[in-house]
Order: sequence, then C-alpha cells, then structure tokens
Amino acid sequence: MSRRRTRAVIGICAVVTVVALLLGACGGSPAAPSPTVAPAQPAAKPAAQPAASAHSAAKPITLVFSEFEAPGSFWDTKIAKPYFAEIDKRTNGRVKIEAHFGGELASLFEVYEAVSKGTVDMAKILPTMDASKFPVDGMGIFNPVNAKTYRPNRAWLDFYNEFPEAKTQYKYSPLLGYAIMPCSGLATVKNKTITKWEDAKGLKAPGAGPAAESRLKAIGIVPVSINPPDIYMAAKNGMLDVVAVGLISLRDFKWGEVLPNVTLVNINNSPWSYVMSAKAWNSLPPDIQQVFIDLVPWLTDLSDRVQYENEQTALKEFGKEFGTNFIKLSQAELDRWAVVDGPTLDAYIKENITAKGMPGDKMKSEFLRLYQKYGAEEYAFK
Repeated sequence: MSRRRTRAVIGICAVVTVVALLLGACGGSPAAPSPTVAPAQPAAKPAAQPAASAHSAAKPITLVFSEFEAPGSFWDTKIAKPYFAEIDKRTNGRVKIEAHFGGELASLFEVYEAVSKGTVDMAKILPTMDASKFPVDGMGIFNPVNAKTYRPNRAWLDFYNEFPEAKTQYKYSPLLGYAIMPCSGLATVKNKTITKWEDAKGLKAPGAGPAAESRLKAIGIVPVSINPPDIYMAAKNGMLDVVAVGLISLRDFKWGEVLPNVTLVNINNSPWSYVMSAKAWNSLPPDIQQVFIDLVPWLTDLSDRVQYENEQTALKEFGKEFGTNFIKLSQAELDRWAVVDGPTLDAYIKENITAKGMPGDKMKSEFLRLYQKYGAEEYAFK
C-alpha cells in the first residue's frame, strides 16, 4: 500500500471542527451488519474475555487503522492506544492493530472511501461531512447551545440504538464507537473578542460540513475552507478570525499561541466515529466480532471521560501556558444564542431527515431528551 501524507481538512471543531465535505462513495461496498449494542449503563461491567481456542496459538490478525490526527495528540494517546490495548486484552492477543497517524494512509477527505473499499481496515471518520451518507449523525452537531451535558457520547449511542435509521448509515462500515468532541469554545485572534453573539458577525472561521456550517452562518460567522496545518499561520496572518474548538486543540495544534481569547460557548458537538470496513468485519471469527461489539459502549464511554478531562485541563492550565483569556457568558446571553441558533436544527431535520421519510420530529424530541438526561448530576464525572 502506498503511503501518502495528504493535507487533512478538519471539521469546525477539531476538531476542531474544521472540515469541508467528504467522503468517498460506499455504494459498491459489500453490506455488513452494523454492530448493535444495548445502551451503555453508568457502571457497565467489562465484557468477559473470549475463551482460549485453537486460534490462540495462531498468528494474530492484524488490522490496519488510519487516523488523520498527529501522533502524540490526545486522540492517539488517550483514546486510540487505550482502545487498541483493550482489543489486545479481550482477544487474548489474537488481534493486533497497526496504527497509522497523521494522514499517512488517507487524509480526512479520503479515509471513508478507504474504509468502504477495504484498503484500510479501521479508521476514525467525521460522518457529518457528508449528509447524504450520514444524515442522522448530522443531528449530533446540534447540541442546545444554552445547556450542558456530561456524556454526549452516551446520549448519542442511546439514540443510535433506538433508531434503525441510525444503524443503516453504518451498513457498509460497522460502527465501533462514537467519539463526540464538544467544541466548547470560540477561539479568536488577538484583536477580536466575543462577549455576545453579535460580536461573531462577519468573523471568518474554518468551514465544515452542511450541519456545522449552518450553525456558523446562523450566528453570522463566515465559513472558509482551510486545511488544519494551515490554521496556525492563517490565524497569525489575519486570514481567519475565529475557530470553534475542543479546548484541548489549543495545545495539540499550538493554536493557543495565536488564538488567545476563548469564549466558552459550545456551538458544535462534533460526532466522530470509529468504524471498520465491511471486508475486515466479515473476515473476523464470530467471537472476535463479539469483542468489538462489546467494546462499543466501552469506547464511547472512554471518549466522554477523555473529553471531560481535556476540558478541565484546558481551563486549569492554558491561562498560564498560553495566556488564554477565557470568557464565560451569562445564562441570559447563552439563551440569546439559543434563540438565534435553534432554528438551524429544525432546518437540518426538514431537509436531511424528514424529507427522506424518516421520523424527524420524533428523532428531535428524543435527541433533546437524551441530551438533557445526561446533563443530570448523577452522570457527572467525579
């Protein structure tokens, strides 16, 4: 397999979140059953390890994983590597993951096509960049801007398990787990600050898929297409003004050096997914398939905890590390943002869900209910 280091476009979160439209077609891929898992419980017990078999002494199965994030980022050290170690543990060493980071095998633009064609076995994708293939996942972006939830991944996994339409999206690339990254800050350049939603009007920000872009446009931000490696210099040179970020990205990409002001408003719950190619899935013995199914809630819950810890680290350390000025908005101001932002969800549902014969109103109601449910203190991380 040739190795290419292509430039990756991240979605508005980085996400950041910084991205423009993906992904390759999947219509020609062989169908595979999407793993179905029960909603994860607050204190789910680890699945039992598979019993030793004749395969135990055989050469391990090697699965090739592709990731556009840089090696050493939190995606690598806090999510991917622990996940791969857990796969190794639960399969008694029968499955090994060959990981490639930094877009070595496929850029973010190319990675879903690579998975659907089976040229890579596993990958992390941003499904919301293609509303035609992942219309339901686009709803995951539209968290209520004036509310907080502790476990957005758990909420979205519950939603996934409830609606067959959500599972259908992954018939060519079985879902291995969600990794929603809340974009809990709007990071601006030195001479720009956002203290009310009107301050965002006219600011230029990295663009994304249709769902994320619609939220930017609703509050007056102008989406622009830009590759993640270029964001640092673009912010430094005045080519962009603001980035919707998961706060930890200020360190991972060194954006904290050029984006010193961060308004704490979550304008995008960026729903990343870990997926497997149908080719790889169908090649696995049933007991190993079951290990991956059992790990769906495990990986999803790991993502929630890591993202929570990332945010606490940023709030605690980045003022000293980068001189970051965190701007906290009042509840009244956040409610004003919600009035401006709220109709974007209805418009997205009408165009991408209801128009395709899916129960848009029911999905919206359940999505908001689950978001509120996991905002209860009983689900807070201790």
